[in-house]
Amino acid sequence: MKNKITIVCCYNDRKQYERLQASLAKQNTGYELIGMDNCHGQYASCSLALNAATARVETEYVIYAHQDVELPKEDTLASFAGYLAQTGEADLLGVAGIVPGAIPGRKKRFGEAEGIVLSGVQHGEGELAAAGEQTFSGMRACDSLDECFFGGHTAHFKKNPFDEKLCDNWHLYGVERCLVAGGFDVFTKSKPKSGTILPILVLLLFAAAIAAHYALEPWGFYRKISGSEAALRMQVVQTAESYLSCRESDGSHEAIIDLYNAHEPLAQNYTVQYTDSWCATFVSAVSIRCGLTDIIPTECSCERLIDLFGELDCWQEDDNFTPLTGDIIFYDWDEKWPGDCTGWADHVGIVVGTKWPFVKVIEGNRDDAVAYRVIPLGEIHIRGYGLPDYAAMTENTP
Repeated sequence: MKNKITIVCCYNDRKQYERLQASLAKQNTGYELIGMDNCHGQYASCSLALNAATARVETEYVIYAHQDVELPKEDTLASFAGYLAQTGEADLLGVAGIVPGAIPGRKKRFGEAEGIVLSGVQHGEGELAAAGEQTFSGMRACDSLDECFFGGHTAHFKKNPFDEKLCDNWHLYGVERCLVAGGFDVFTKSKPKSGTILPILVLLLFAAAIAAHYALEPWGFYRKISGSEAALRMQVVQTAESYLSCRESDGSHEAIIDLYNAHEPLAQNYTVQYTDSWCATFVSAVSIRCGLTDIIPTECSCERLIDLFGELDCWQEDDNFTPLTGDIIFYDWDEKWPGDCTGWADHVGIVVGTKWPFVKVIEGNRDDAVAYRVIPLGEIHIRGYGLPDYAAMTENTP
């Protein structure tokens, strides 16, 4: 019978790896093992090594294991494989993870999110100690998995390799996979010249503890506003969402451009072509449909749209700013660390809502289609925000 599961381990300590091999040899189910020898530093990061190994995996499932892991019982692997068989292709499974909650009396470190570590793992030699805060049995939904022993369907990891640019060291590659599996868009950044940790990595550390917790809540307003203003802001987002099926591949995006071109006066007297970039055109088309061109100017140029929001005194580029649903977000993809938030804007979208520390956006011309994006608040590529004065449009309505 063909084996269904492959264990991948990148190791730099041969003795520890041999102990893993010995515990695997005692398992009562078949498996494949791919060891990535890094004793001489052949691989610069775990992501590089694991991606190279994944390309060789031919079984239905794959598990990524640390070199210092030993399986305590002969049916441990068979049990794990049985649980994997109950999962979908995009699901991830591990032996330890974190869930929302708090341990009574436990003091939080600065910046630490609420969370409880679930684990059946024990650590140490001789006298073993529990590695988690709560034990569990069976499968439990969690926010993020520990990287010591986790995996899923091989097809998923072949389609979605570990991010070798973001995770260019030996940490957080599992967290990054959990975030991506949960629908988050994770950006890469260049390293700072000093030893400072990048903000995106700090956010990832925080997000590991809270991502799923926020996924249970709707994206929305971080502060209270009037019901009429909230309704108008939601109208803008819902109008934008009505275009989610539009894409260049079937020409359905042309309806957005046609709507923009039919509006008078035509910005800069320029007729947008179907082959042009159309992110700003998309925002403008939504504004036209909602009858809000007085507060969301029409324009096909991101940079010119920023100028127009500036003329309305509705431009914000504070890195610490938190937007509201219906605000307009601009990006500068060429921004480099540490960033000064003043570069040339080359993309724009409409804020769907926030759930700290993330903002969800709907954009036209994202991968040639209308699509969502979820990114950290304060992300280095955020150029700033246009803030339509929705309150002025609803000031006589409760």
